[in-house]
Amino acid sequence: MLDAKPLLRRPSITLSKLMPDLDGIARRTGFIQRRSRKFSAHGFLLTVLKAVAKSEASFNQMAVNLAGHEPLALSRQALHRRLDDKAIGFLQAVLDLIVRKGNSDSGTDGAPFGRILIEDATQFRMHPSNHAHYRAVANNSGPTSGGKVDFVFNLLDGQPLLPVHTEGHVQDRTLGPRILDLVKPRDLVLRDLGYFDLKAFQVIEAKGAWWLSRLHGQAGVVLPDGRSLEALLTSTDRNVVDCQAYLTVRKHPVRLVAFRSSEEVASRRRQEKKTKRKLNGTNASKASLIREGWTIYVTNLPVDTCPPERIFSLYRQRWAIEIQFRAWKQSLSMRRVLNRITSLHHLRAMLLAAIIHATLLCKVMPALERAMGKPASLEKAALWLCSRLKELPRLETLMHFDHRHLVPDRRKRRRLSELRAELIPLN
Repeated sequence: MLDAKPLLRRPSITLSKLMPDLDGIARRTGFIQRRSRKFSAHGFLLTVLKAVAKSEASFNQMAVNLAGHEPLALSRQALHRRLDDKAIGFLQAVLDLIVRKGNSDSGTDGAPFGRILIEDATQFRMHPSNHAHYRAVANNSGPTSGGKVDFVFNLLDGQPLLPVHTEGHVQDRTLGPRILDLVKPRDLVLRDLGYFDLKAFQVIEAKGAWWLSRLHGQAGVVLPDGRSLEALLTSTDRNVVDCQAYLTVRKHPVRLVAFRSSEEVASRRRQEKKTKRKLNGTNASKASLIREGWTIYVTNLPVDTCPPERIFSLYRQRWAIEIQFRAWKQSLSMRRVLNRITSLHHLRAMLLAAIIHATLLCKVMPALERAMGKPASLEKAALWLCSRLKELPRLETLMHFDHRHLVPDRRKRRRLSELRAELIPLN
């Protein structure tokens, strides 16, 4: 239990080590070609970060914030002219540098996996009038606008590897192949249903890595004896099924692990399936209703090192990325930032600034926890970083923190750091 007395030492961290050569990046991308007393790479980066942290994203508000970092002020019209393709290239280059900083190609020592890679995406709603720039999924109410941010994380160290932003209508399955260039031997790739793709699984296997996914409801499965999966599930009295199977019409060999759901859960799932199909003007098939009574995984993990209970435990770690998204989005006010009629470059700059903020959070978390000597709350750390960015005069400025403001709340749910530790001694 922490002492209630004020701490004698105020630990602090700085962001300057994560991006030491902003001027060089600006020159390399052509964003800034000569020095100006009104505009600098350092001041511009802090301005866009404060825009998403303070919800002050209009060009007038950004010009006012920029004036706090430069000897002379810049007009909002001049700032608008500066926000072009080169500005977006600068922000993207900064993001790439921060992502690479300190990332390791190997996992935790002693872990059976080199890395555990998970991918997921989150949506940001925009003003409908920006439909031409960022088109979201259509509905019956008229044009919609929104952006999507797709992240790949290494679960063993919590660091992002390949963040990208795109239009909101782009499907997860379209973004899924991006992860394949990152996969190395001994990696484990956890896949969500939206990223289910047999071709991707085959590429992962060819690279000497493992994969684990929920079974897609429309994926065909045939057992080695010729029976269907549904025939096996209806005939067995076991609560756990672990067997070999062939996936889709290509008959790709996989390991299938199914856990029987409770009657309450199965009934709810089947009712939701029927309701959804009815809204689409179709009826739920008998085979799909049988599958709703089970939680089914497919993988290439061997049974001798990963028994069924370990499969279930591994896949549960996917919720870690949801915690990352929640902490990130709760600390920012992106709905206010993006709920405006503006230009394509302005929207892209705000999304990139938000992604840079999320990446900085992942980078400072290990430093915070080392200083504390214990795990820190990701949600509280996100709020702390956001509040510090709002008042930060320069990137070199020390950002002080108090241990007591970052300690996780007591809860029954295990913390992310505790679940991450469980992933190491799998053998």
